[in-house]
Amino acid sequence: MGLFDGVSAMSGYNMIDLDNPDIIKLDLVSTSKGNQSKYYDTKNKAYIKGQFNYQGVLWKDYMVEFLSTIIGNQLNTFIKIAQQEIVQLSDGTMGCMSKDFAIYDD
Repeated sequence: MGLFDGVSAMSGYNMIDLDNPDIIKLDLVSTSKGNQSKYYDTKNKAYIKGQFNYQGVLWKDYMVEFLSTIIGNQLNTFIKIAQQEIVQLSDGTMGCMSKDFAIYDD
């Protein structure tokens, strides 16, 4: 089961409308790779990260985020794993989405 709207990342992708007023573009001076678009969904309290663009190529690093979730969930550990879901962005690119991990949730 996916994180949002019951859509599994393996059976289909949620479409994220970047023009939705609930979606806020995060303008960061520095990010992990520097040029990925980042957004915050105020309605779903979730972070959205766009594709990594390097030398004109869109890399599929959202797959790394998703696979890390799958592997992390298989570990028998007390550490909480950020749950990443693959999403399609309305600009035609892919990305990943995760619940706001800074919000305390039992």
